[in-house]
Amino acid sequence: MGRFIAVGGFAPDVVLTSPAVRARATAELAAEAGGWEAPIEVRDGLYSGGGEAVLGELRQLPRETKSVVAVGHEPVWSGLVEALAGGGRVRFPTAAVACLTCGRSWSELAWGRMELRWLVTPKLLRRSGFGA
Repeated sequence: MGRFIAVGGFAPDVVLTSPAVRARATAELAAEAGGWEAPIEVRDGLYSGGGEAVLGELRQLPRETKSVVAVGHEPVWSGLVEALAGGGRVRFPTAAVACLTCGRSWSELAWGRMELRWLVTPKLLRRSGFGA
């Protein structure tokens, strides 16, 4: 996934991760695979809180931050993507990555104000031959 994100031109300015060992390892592996130069920041809200806590972490990002990769846990992420995009049903399997866009500053981020551009799963990448 890290390489997919980089090849697609979506390398992040910052990586936010839950303090959980597995989430941190995932963030580190993705950054290494993608050759990202972005700092990895551990954020407690990505582990101990629900969608509102994650939203709070995102709202604290500096205005100049253009692209973020956030690494966390289910079932929070499926519900978070659904709520940020304003509805729908999203299934977020392990190691999936979603791209959401928003024309606002991070501090103005709110439910239903983002657009889900794409969601890619490891299974889809394998079927496409990416990385083979």
